[in-house]
Amino acid sequence: MTRQLPIAIEGEENQLLALLCDDGERLAVWQNSRYRWLERNGILQSAVDRRYPQRPLLPHQHSLLCAAQAGGLRIERVLELGLGGGTTLNYLSQHHLLSRYTLIERSANVIRLFEEHFARDHHHHIVEGDAADLLPLQPQDHDLLIIDIGIDLGLPPLLREPDLWPTAMARLRPGGRLVANLLPADQSELDRLLNLFYQRTGLIPRLDGVKGYANVILSATRNSDPGGP
Repeated sequence: MTRQLPIAIEGEENQLLALLCDDGERLAVWQNSRYRWLERNGILQSAVDRRYPQRPLLPHQHSLLCAAQAGGLRIERVLELGLGGGTTLNYLSQHHLLSRYTLIERSANVIRLFEEHFARDHHHHIVEGDAADLLPLQPQDHDLLIIDIGIDLGLPPLLREPDLWPTAMARLRPGGRLVANLLPADQSELDRLLNLFYQRTGLIPRLDGVKGYANVILSATRNSDPGGP
């Protein structure tokens, strides 16, 4: 998620494709001749290049994918919390031989807009519901788990839940990796999260900033030792 809109084309008017309003949430899909994007309450959530949909556009997406693939991680089975416009799905489907890609999204409206305006011919499965309830039910053999659920500045309540992080790490095979896009309100909020992560998993995650943005990419690899976290 980012407040900056790098996808406007000078002299061209954007076209509104869809608008859904429900329980104080306003979801809109826009496009111009080059880009299509999803906004939630006026804030850009996801964007795709209509010519090259596998190309990540937003800076935090570049950083997240770099962290996900660092060290040549073998990526075949992916679990992602949060859907948006499916940018990560587009990229990983293009560059890896995926055997399973599961997305958990709690908003039926987001799923509807994705399926109507962003979905491509990829092998994927969307599960509607709360990640806190659905995450423990997922298999424990994923190569990669992606968390990208923030909608505004500050960490969403799910990321502050003590059980989230050990449950998430347990969905990975030994050597599998978790990556999360964080948008902390300030350094103290980030420090509290890192302390919680260490207390609950015993791991010190890697942090990568996104130049010019408040986003921080957290990544951690499950211990290859079966007795590890």
